[in-house]
Amino acid sequence: MITVVLLKDVKKLGKKGDVITVKPGYARNFLLRNNLAKVAQKHDLENFKKRQEFLKKTVRERDALFAEIDDIVHKRIKQRGLMIRRSANNKGILYDKVDKNELKAELLTIVPELQVFHVEVLLDESLDKIGKHPVDILIRTENREKMVTIIVDIVESNTKTKMKYSKLKQQLQKNK
Repeated sequence: MITVVLLKDVKKLGKKGDVITVKPGYARNFLLRNNLAKVAQKHDLENFKKRQEFLKKTVRERDALFAEIDDIVHKRIKQRGLMIRRSANNKGILYDKVDKNELKAELLTIVPELQVFHVEVLLDESLDKIGKHPVDILIRTENREKMVTIIVDIVESNTKTKMKYSKLKQQLQKNK
């Protein structure tokens, strides 16, 4: 048997950088000839061990973060709030709807820890009204998932302009 380091992903064998043991003929006739692997040297084995330790440490850290991610999300949103400003008509209907992608981008800005996970905003249709809206967020790793519900506050962006306009309108009516 011979030990090799894979230079590329090989189906049913391993991924790039993996150290594997194969029969000499397979290594010589297929892996080495097609530049899919190289014979493992002592430093290759050391690098592989270091990489494996680093990956295990990273997975442990991500799992620890995943265990408390819902608390982190709620804490950050409570501190900063997830508020989106939009123009709306008199009935509170938005001129420009708020969609999943915009909510996800805003959420990742507020809670940057979520960037190491797969985050999906579960929203059947875009938000189109002023007010507070509950939104479900699905946070996933390779083998686990967690659902977090947040409140998105959509507020009118031109409130000051409307107030000035209504005051001017009242003054004009008094002057008549």
